[in-house]
Amino acid sequence: MKAEERLIQEIRRVVDSTPELAGRLRCGIGDDAAILDRFNGNLVVTTDMLCDGIDFICGKDQPEDIGRKTLAVNLSDLAAMGAVPLAVVISVLLPLDAEKRIGPVSEFAQRFFRGMVPLAKQYAAAIAGGDTNAWHGAFAVSVTALGSVEPNRALLRGGALPGDRIFVTGAVGGSIFGRQFRFYPRIVEALYLARYHRVHAAIDISDGLEIDLARLARESSVRYTLNRRAVPLHSDLLSPPADAETFPGWETPKTPIEHALGDGEDFELILALPPEEARRLIAEQPFLAAARGREKYRRRIESICQENGFLFSEEDYRQFAEAQLTEIGFFEEGIPADNPKDAGWEYQF
Repeated sequence: MKAEERLIQEIRRVVDSTPELAGRLRCGIGDDAAILDRFNGNLVVTTDMLCDGIDFICGKDQPEDIGRKTLAVNLSDLAAMGAVPLAVVISVLLPLDAEKRIGPVSEFAQRFFRGMVPLAKQYAAAIAGGDTNAWHGAFAVSVTALGSVEPNRALLRGGALPGDRIFVTGAVGGSIFGRQFRFYPRIVEALYLARYHRVHAAIDISDGLEIDLARLARESSVRYTLNRRAVPLHSDLLSPPADAETFPGWETPKTPIEHALGDGEDFELILALPPEEARRLIAEQPFLAAARGREKYRRRIESICQENGFLFSEEDYRQFAEAQLTEIGFFEEGIPADNPKDAGWEYQF
């Protein structure tokens, strides 16, 4: 049996054994195309391709971590749009010498998709199928994620206005220590902010805080001023974790703030909010309040989760404490600046 066929069988086995992964489908794996059940609002579509040696390293990074990241980066794009996940389609490109590059295909596939399952279940994202192929290069995977957003509720990059304050949803700069394999997509946070606050624009941090902020400013035709001292630094930057030596290359001449601005793969959200909303968010800190059990905010988040079929444990609710909203600058009139030099994420390990 070809490696691709073994992989398809493994995908189908995982999906068939996990009913939650087909909850939004009328027809899933096994036909020429999937059929999605009806949904409310507008359809949102995003796709990301990840490759061995660029976004992860087979043989170094665990297959479960690779699978989780592959799904999580697409869910983060949906979060940046304020969209509810519906389904994902997964296409995998296997190396012809797969046994040499990734080990036994069945074992790799099982562990790869095992890494996806918890996030897919948590955010009710159906695994609708995909494609497999083989070539002479490295392992690569592409995920297309489908979501829905209520009409006129989408968070776009082009809505920032002069005077808006720039916010970030959590600490940045942790990817040098592998945080890109463990982050939580800010889906619930985005849905909450779109419902209870006025958010003029949003983008997620994939290539780096500064370059993604510049992209948002350019789409909105405004300039930005960034207060570097206000940028929340991930704790690992200030005190390297005990397993730091397992991340070759983490000792660099860069300062913590340079890592935070340019390393990328933080997958926090950058937000543009009018001044009055900014003041309210700073005072309320709704996600931190929910994590600490404040009833008003916890009830609102629970309602969002229940409406969309999200499965959140008590531990999952506690992780909202990491989503502390921080004001880091403001937008003003003017011609947007060019992208910062040397910005953009690249695997360094």
